[in-house]
Order: sequence, then structure tokens, then C-alpha cells
Amino acid sequence: MNRLSFSRTQILILLSVWLTFLLSFVMRLSWASVMPILNEALHFTAKMGSQHISAFYFGYALTVLPGGILADKIGYRRTILFSLIGMAAVTALMSTITDYNMAWGLRFLLGIMSGPVQASCLSAIGDHFGPNQRGAAVGIFMSCTSFGITTVNLYAPYVATHYGWQTAFLATAILPLVVLVLCYFTVRKPSAEILAQREAEASEATAKLGVGQTSLVENLKHIVSNRNIRCLAIAGFFATGTTWGVTQWANLYMVKQLGVTAIYAGQVMSVFGTAALIAKPTIGILSDILPIKKNHLAALVMFL
Repeated sequence: MNRLSFSRTQILILLSVWLTFLLSFVMRLSWASVMPILNEALHFTAKMGSQHISAFYFGYALTVLPGGILADKIGYRRTILFSLIGMAAVTALMSTITDYNMAWGLRFLLGIMSGPVQASCLSAIGDHFGPNQRGAAVGIFMSCTSFGITTVNLYAPYVATHYGWQTAFLATAILPLVVLVLCYFTVRKPSAEILAQREAEASEATAKLGVGQTSLVENLKHIVSNRNIRCLAIAGFFATGTTWGVTQWANLYMVKQLGVTAIYAGQVMSVFGTAALIAKPTIGILSDILPIKKNHLAALVMFL
């Protein structure tokens, strides 16, 4: 099957999980986009602002793995719906922030609500797309992270400047409720026949590789003992830190150090997000067609 010949059901599923993961990024980045205005209004220092950014990722890191287990236990549909409701509620409550501790607690709680989203969405893709379609489906799905940067910076600084940072959070909280309705009607388990077909395809792929089922402990041992995987993980860790360091801190830097308006800083970051949206599929295509080893190309990209 052509990997881009998706059925109507597959397109609806992909659209639903794309929007869900997109909004999880809009929720987390809403703080960074209005931080210059919020810090001034609540008399937060730059250090306090950074701690609120970290609070989200503490909660997020704690629930990524449990969130995946939860999606396996109660189903990815329920997990996605629960996360969307939770993210909307917490973001709405952020409009009532009055002090440091309240802000830290709500950011931490938002991270907890966001943690299960990615695993749930990928689980839905695994159920609805075959082995020859998943690469394209996941590639499209992951593009939403960059578009999230563009989206939140297009509206949040403007709303916060003209109507107050509280209104920016309330406007952001409405968005998951819209996607919630879509997911409620579209994200469902496929039929037993399709699930059986997916299992058969997975077994066939495993047989072609000449490997059998391995336990979680065996997989972890392989990851720890494999030098290439360790180096890739270390490189990915620092590359990810650099990327999200820019997205979380650039708005505040431009406003406080360069003296531009929050709206202008948001426009700059929207360009950043759009460039990343174009770059992700482009670098993937180049890695397939250029006569350059992928590790050399990755090193060049990180250097740039």
C-alpha cells in the first residue's frame, strides 16, 4: 500500500492526534510567550520565571512513562480525553495566579496532565496505520511540535498585551475543548479484523528481522550496552535542550534585553516555528538522497 494513501478514518485519526499533541505544546509554551508581561505584572524575577518553566517539565517527566502504561490499561481514547480536559482546566486556573507558589503548582500540574499525550497519540497511530504507513503518519504527526510554537506566538502575546495575561490563558484553555469534541467522535479502537491484521503485520516484520519477542529488561540492557544508542541519546539530550531553551527563553530575552515589544517577540518566534516546520521533513528527505552518512549530517546540523 502506498504510504500516503490513507483512508478517511486514518485521516480523521491523524488529524485528531495531531491537534491533540499540537495543543499540548501550545499549553506548555503559553507561559513562555506571555512571560515578559506576566513577570512584570506579578513581580517575578527571571530566575522565578525559569523555575516555573522547570515546574512543567518536572511534572511532564514524571508522567510520560506512567501515561503510556495508562493508555495501555484504559485505552488511548480515554487517556487523550482525560488529558485534554485536564490541560484545559489547569490552563484556565492559571488565569487566577497571584503568587509564586500557586504558579509553580499549576505549572507542575499542567506537566502531569500533558505527560500521557504523546504515548496515547502514538498508540492510536500504531493501531490504525500499517507498517508501511507509520513512518509517514508519525512524520506528519511530529510536525505539530513546530507548528505549536508558531500558533501560540501568533496570538498569546497580542492578547496578553491588549487584554491582559489572564485573558491569554483563558483563550488558550478554550482550544483543548474544541479538539476534545473532535476526539470524542473520531478516536476509537479499530475493528477486531483490523487489529488482527496489525498483529499479523507486526509478526511478519519481526520475522523478517530474524528476532523474537524480547522482555523490557532485555531491551533496557541492549540500550545501555549499545554504544551507538548511548551516543545518540546524549546528542539528542543536548540538541533537545538547546532547541527548547530557545523556545522558552527567547521571548523574555528579546523583550528585556533587546527592548522590543512582546508582540514583536512573538512574531519572531512564529517565524522560528515555521522554519522548523519546514526543516523537519526537509532534513529527513535530504538524509535519504544525499551521499552523506546520517551521523555526519546530524553532526553538521547540530554544528549549524
